Formats: sequence, structure tokens, C-alpha cells
Amino acid sequence: MSFWDALFGDDGTGSHFLSVPDGGGWRQITWLSVVREAEAYAHGLRSRGVGSGDIVGTVLTNSAEAVSGLLGIWLAGAAAASLPVPARGMDLPEYTAQLLALTGDFHDALILTDDPIASVLDAAAGEPGLMHGWSEVRGAGRLADGPPSGAEIAFLQYSSGSTSAPKGCMLSADAIASQVGIIMEMLDATPCDEVAVSWLPLSHDMGLFGVLLPSCAYGGDLFLSSPERFLRSPGSWFDDCMETGARMTAGPDSALRLAARAAGTTRSSAPLRLDHLIVGAEPIHGGTIDAATSAYADAGLTADVFLCAYGMAEATLAVTAIGRDESPTAIAVDGEALAAGVVEIREGHAQDSVSIVSVGQPLKGVSVALADGPPNALAEIQVRSPSLAAGYFHDPDRTARQFVDNSFLTGDLGFLHDEQLYVIGRLDDMISVSGRNVFATEVESAMASLGAIRRGCCTIVDVRQQDGAMLVALAEVAEDSTDLKQLAAEMSQLAVRVAGVRLDECLFLPKGGLPKTPSGKVQRYRSRRLAMQAEGDEAARISLT
Repeated sequence: MSFWDALFGDDGTGSHFLSVPDGGGWRQITWLSVVREAEAYAHGLRSRGVGSGDIVGTVLTNSAEAVSGLLGIWLAGAAAASLPVPARGMDLPEYTAQLLALTGDFHDALILTDDPIASVLDAAAGEPGLMHGWSEVRGAGRLADGPPSGAEIAFLQYSSGSTSAPKGCMLSADAIASQVGIIMEMLDATPCDEVAVSWLPLSHDMGLFGVLLPSCAYGGDLFLSSPERFLRSPGSWFDDCMETGARMTAGPDSALRLAARAAGTTRSSAPLRLDHLIVGAEPIHGGTIDAATSAYADAGLTADVFLCAYGMAEATLAVTAIGRDESPTAIAVDGEALAAGVVEIREGHAQDSVSIVSVGQPLKGVSVALADGPPNALAEIQVRSPSLAAGYFHDPDRTARQFVDNSFLTGDLGFLHDEQLYVIGRLDDMISVSGRNVFATEVESAMASLGAIRRGCCTIVDVRQQDGAMLVALAEVAEDSTDLKQLAAEMSQLAVRVAGVRLDECLFLPKGGLPKTPSGKVQRYRSRRLAMQAEGDEAARISLT
């Protein structure tokens, strides 16, 4: 049975559930009921004139209504556009203006989301009728005409905007079906036999294609929490896995680190039964996996459960992963050389070395290559995949630059060692300083070790001026009493020691002031803008020149 037939069929799904938080427990809904509700949404959308070839915008939350709503858009024959959710530090008028800019060519500029959110965003935009709740488009009848097929565009996956303004990847029906097949192969999953837990936002490719759609199509039980609940209580992730007997879950390195730190608080006493914990979406640190394994060792968490992976929205999701029976592998590289884009592998773990975790080998049907360059240099990763996007929506120039000869030029930097791929960061993270290319994330990682800086809340950016470029560090301080001049001096010393560059300025921000995506990635392009514009009492500038 094809993926799309399985997604909307009732073969095996009637006895399996989507479960969402409800008070202190879970509300269970059979997948068959989810699809029946989707048919009602499809009926309502068709009555509004939505049909084949149309695009319907949606701000996807982790609600049961959003799941049925997405399926309803497809059953109406239209493509769904998953719009970015508000990033941290973005005010609502700015966000609604962004939505309007992205959806001008959609069907009647239609944007759907949960009813309460629609009301709030309408008020923020000062434009009633901009947003529509799912209840507004629910029809009285049922419609199941069929989703897009073949090369027809079924989904626009908008980026969260970590390195640039959000861009929409055009995913065909075939690309989505291929990706779900890749995921099932990667996990060696048996239809109707999986129990999964996820808090990942459905607006993110890992949450949608990596967890939700395989569960929905093939009848597994999915306990769907939310990113808001996770951020309030990071320990809830593993608590949910314990209480539900989950066999699969997924999350980024930063979330795993938060969950490990939260392990000492009140938690379930049940054992973990995980077969796979997929870690991806951002660079993976060996120390994070060690911390999580140590924190939950008494619950039975072992290293061979972690499935380190690499992927991107332009490939629908997954590109590489370690083997199902492998434990994560880390190697040590020279930190100073890496900051300059050169890979020097070391034996042991010297003080100035950096531990990098392998993300494995290409998955079935996928191939990975590195751009030509000098020996031992970091190189751009290039990907071919049956689930590759058809390009960027209404952006032919960017599409032509990055989709070349049936390959995608990822903008990610990495290297190969013993046939394993190691991903370091992005070309966007390379900053040109005094004629040198410096890998910013390694400098940021060193600065994050300073106890006065909130974990994961610092970045460096180059700010262009008429007389050259300034190198500015932005950071959130952990305590109001921090001596900012002393901290700025320590940060400057670290930048010199790690990468041989000098900071011109430090901009210290209050908690929540550093722009981030909903999944926790620092938004470098918005940070650069903030460094150029930030004023007032909440932002403290310390000049180092």
C-alpha cells in the first residue's frame, strides 16, 4: 500500500491512537477519527473554493485539530504551507506582517491555525479576518477526493529563519512519500507496532515527517506533547517516554541537554523502553549524549539507543544516520584549526580539542558528496535524494544557486572520516575577519563555557560599516549582578585564544533577548540586525576598542 493510501485509509488504524495532553493525563483519539475529522475540514475548504493547485497557509501547533486540519487541506486537493511560528524576541505585529508577506499568493491569503491563536494574531495585526480558526472551516459533510499526487506540490516547508528570512521548500507528494519510506527503513519500523513520544513542533520537519506522518500512516500510537510543555518542564520528555512505554522519540542536541539537566527533579519511576532516540536538527556534542546517558542510567538509558542523524527541510528531512545497532562515535579535532576551517584529528582529548559526533552514512537512496577543496579543509555538503525539494517557492534565483544538477548544495560544512559524515555548522557561520575566515560556532561554544553566560545564549556576528567590519558578541547574562566589563574581557580573551580574532564590542541582553527559532537555534541574521540597532536600558554595550 502506498504512503498516501495508508495515510487516509482505515487498514489497521482503528485500534491505534493519537494522544494529546489533557489535564494531568492524555486524551486518546483513534487515527480513524482523526481522518474522519479531516474529511469534514476538506468539505469546508472545498465550499470556500479551495481545490487542486491551491496553497493554504497554516501555523501548525501540536493540537489534534491541527493534525486533522493538515490532512483536510490535502484531502481537498490543495498544498499546505507550514508557516513559521513566532520566533523568540519577535513581537506579534512584526510576526503578522511576516505572515502577510509570505502568503500573498495563497488561496485568498488563507491562514489557518487553532482558534485562540487566530484571535490573538488578528488583534495583533489590527486586521480582522487575517487568521481563521479551524472551527471556521469545518464543513457539515465529508469529503475525501484525494490529496496531491506524483510531482504535484503537496507541502511548503517554511524555514524557521535561523540564518536568513524564512524560505519555503516545495515538497512534492512523491518526495514526502519517499521520505516516510526512508524513515521507516532507518528505524526498521513495523507498521502498527510502534509507540512514539514527541514534543517537537509540527511546524518543524522532524516533528512532522519524522514522527507524526509515519505514526498516522502506519497505525502506531503517538503521544504528542508540545514544545511549550517541554520548555516549561524539560523533564516531561523522558517522563512521557517512561509512562507510555515509548519505543521511539526524537529531539535536537540542545533539548537533550536540557532534559539531562532536569533529570534530578521529580520524575517517573518506570523504566525507559526506548529502541531509538533520534538526535538531529543541529550539531551533536558527545558531552550531551554522555550527560543524558548518565542522568537516566538508572532508568535503563544506554548509548546504543541514540540514533544520530543529519537532515534538512530541502531533503524533506533525513539524509544520513548511524546504524540502528551502533553507538554514537565521537572524534577529537584541533579546536583552533577547526575555527579556521581546517580539520586536524587528534588522538585523545587535549584541552583545546573539540569533540565531534558522527551522523553516520547516507540513508537508502540518498547520496552525499563534499565540494572540492584543499585537503583536510571543511567543505560544503551536497545531497542527492528521492525526497529532495523541487526548489524554493517564488525564489528562482536561490533555487538556481542551491539546486544544481539534481543535487542540493546545503550550505552546511563538514568532513568525512572512516566513511562517516561529521557536520560542523554552516557556511553562514563563517565570518571574514581581517582577511581570515573564522568558524563562528566554535568561538561561541567556547564562550558558552563561561558560567556568567546563559547556556546556548551567545553568538558572534560581523557588522559591516563604511570603514570596515566590527566583530560583535551578543549574549544573555545568567545573573543581573554580573560584572559586564569583566565578562566582556573574558569573552575577548577566549576569542583570541580559540580563533585568533579580537572582538570589537559585546552586547549583553536580558533573558529571552537573543533572537532564536522556536526549536532553539540562534537566528544569526536577526542577531546581526539587533547588534546594529539595539539601544536602551535592556541592552548593555561594552566597547573593547
